[in-house]
Order: sequence, then structure tokens, then C-alpha cells
Amino acid sequence: MTRVHDMGGRFGDGPVQPEPEAEVFRDDWHARARAVTLADLLVEHDLVSRDELAGAPAAPSSLAHKTLTAQRVPGALAAGDPTSRPCDGAPAFAAGDAVVTRRISENRLVDGGHTRLPRYAAGARGRVLRCHGCHVLPDSSAHGLGDSPEPLYTVVFPASELWANPEHPGDEVCLDLWQSYLAPAP
Repeated sequence: MTRVHDMGGRFGDGPVQPEPEAEVFRDDWHARARAVTLADLLVEHDLVSRDELAGAPAAPSSLAHKTLTAQRVPGALAAGDPTSRPCDGAPAFAAGDAVVTRRISENRLVDGGHTRLPRYAAGARGRVLRCHGCHVLPDSSAHGLGDSPEPLYTVVFPASELWANPEHPGDEVCLDLWQSYLAPAP
């Protein structure tokens, strides 16, 4: 995510102004924009038809059995993280290993593609804090290329590794990063 969601270390954006805790949408148009986006995605993936969105009667979806009702919420929560997946092989890194993040261009599966590696951390040296097991690789999933599960790690970076003049050089930043974002540090 190298655009608005990747603001760490950028200058000129001003201070972060947190939204009030209970506020979901600041303006009415935000909710409408979200609804239009979701409706387009539902149609694009053949989960509903345009006629259904317009209010026309329709046969129940073949996915109706997956509806998350209030009675099914406790079981869904107990089942765990929906992005956890089995994967082949052992993780390449262990807690304490020194790693360096790959450059953004080395991670792209699709031109202009999606990555969860923040631009400010590309090429940075850190150490693995822990491995969380295998999870869906969002770079692949976001483009409909499948789950492509791989190990997910928490990696700790000194602030001085990420920014030239950090306000508190002794601070550390923890990022959750997929294995394909990392290489052994030289």
C-alpha cells in the first residue's frame, strides 16, 4: 500500500486527526460511496444481480447457507482467524533472525499491484520477533490470484533504520510482514 494508507515517514500531510470512536462515517456521502463500492463488487463476483440490487424478487443465492446469523457468530469467532491457512514447508525465519525487507518492485505480482509492505520500510533491516504461522498473501488475493499462503512474521525495526532523523531514535516499530517481503540480512 504505497498511497494514502502508507503515510509513515511522509512529510507535509499534517497531524493525524483521529475520528471520534463511535463515528463510522463522518459525512453521509461516505456511507453511500461504501454501499456503491460493495454493490459493484457483489455484482462483479456474481453474488447478486443488478435486478436484485434494484429490489426485484430473486431466487436465494447459492451462498445463502453461508449467511452469518447472530446464532452463528460465537462459532465463527471460535474458529479463529479467517486468513490462517496451511502451507508447504517450514518458515524460513525464526525469532531473533536478522532480516532485510525487499524493495517494493521485488514484491509486485501485478504491475501497480497491491502490497502490504509500507514504502518507508522497503530495504530496511530488522529482526524477527515471532512467526504467526501461514496466512493468505494479500498481494495475491487482492488480484484474484488465489490465497497463496505463506508465513507471516512480526518484524521489529529501529526507528533510525526507517527514518533519517527520527524524533526518538531508540524507538522501535513492529510490522507484520509476509515471508516473500523478507530476505536474510547480510
